[in-house]
Amino acid sequence: MKQDEIRIEKIKIKELVPFASHYLDVANKDNMIPISMQRAVAHSYNPFADGDDIALLVAYNGDELAGYFSIMPVMLKDGDALHKTYWLSTWLVSPKLRGKSVGSLLMNAALSLNQDYLAAGNSTARHVIRKFDFLEREPLEYYEIDLTGTKRLNPIVALLRLFRKLLHPFEVEVEITNSLTRGFDHIVGSLTKRVFIRLLLLNYKTLLHEINYKEVAEVRDEIEEQWRNLPEVTMYRGAKVVNWMLKYPWQVTPGRSRTEHLNYYFSDVRKIFRQIALEITSPDGKEYKGYIVFSVSTMRSEIVLKLMDISLTSRNDERFVLPLVLRFGQMFLADRIELPKEQAEMLTDGNLKRVLLHRKFRITQGHPKDDQSPLAKAWPEMQLNYYDGDMAFS
Repeated sequence: MKQDEIRIEKIKIKELVPFASHYLDVANKDNMIPISMQRAVAHSYNPFADGDDIALLVAYNGDELAGYFSIMPVMLKDGDALHKTYWLSTWLVSPKLRGKSVGSLLMNAALSLNQDYLAAGNSTARHVIRKFDFLEREPLEYYEIDLTGTKRLNPIVALLRLFRKLLHPFEVEVEITNSLTRGFDHIVGSLTKRVFIRLLLLNYKTLLHEINYKEVAEVRDEIEEQWRNLPEVTMYRGAKVVNWMLKYPWQVTPGRSRTEHLNYYFSDVRKIFRQIALEITSPDGKEYKGYIVFSVSTMRSEIVLKLMDISLTSRNDERFVLPLVLRFGQMFLADRIELPKEQAEMLTDGNLKRVLLHRKFRITQGHPKDDQSPLAKAWPEMQLNYYDGDMAFS
């Protein structure tokens, strides 16, 4: 196959819903599809997007879908100024055409739009993106609380790791993750997570009496105190984006997605998926303190709570965030919690931290359109966040 046999179509924000609707009307379960309906609808309501922004690049080999590339407008905050930047989201090539440079054609088509780009992804995508002269930041450090404790307390895993070490000189492979280790995690973890979450919450019982919180359908616009608490240079979300995310989720529960039984590579349906926004006030409800947002979803048979947006009027009130996350982790029987480094460091029980806390990293890459672009100037000082880009939607 020659590269000139590949045709790339550029889909604008204002065209995205009609394009997705027509595509899904004729798709069957064997066809690869370039976008789910809920993502198309969500992108069309992005408060930072213009109708003529390119939202999706679709590659065709004849009439057959060869690959696609999704682009999401976001905002870069540098001091008091906001600059439109673009987050590279879904990027996939048909398995039939891997190694045929379709991915490169899609990336070059995106770069030809002459925009500031940001991306984060797995090790494979990171390696490929490097070839296009993307800059790379120090990894964003965040944490996972394994409420089951089984990542460190599974004796079968410990034994298998010992065998793997002993047999390594003989080039014998020992599989660590198998039905036996997964069975132990499932049976024991369902019991231990109830114990560990109670032990964690013991340290925060009094703090939870010092605030009032309620779940809200949408959060209030930021006031000056919330804006002042933002880093000087960072990716900006704000109430408009949070409320957009709450109203137009990318993930839905079974039976609510047109693409549930179609060949869409990226997740669009989860057994549990719920985004929760909490408005925080003083105990009497008179003093507004801001909001926090998190999601609860099933991922690989686990219940995962992710802490995302934190927008408070006082940094001192960040001490309430971890207790609230733990409270809702207990409510939803979460197996694990993902949260930013700053909140993870507030865990006070040293023994539980050693057992339950796991450090993780995410790589962010950037491609300024030129040396004087907003991204180029902001790159050295930009503070990364756990929820940057499309992370909060997944």
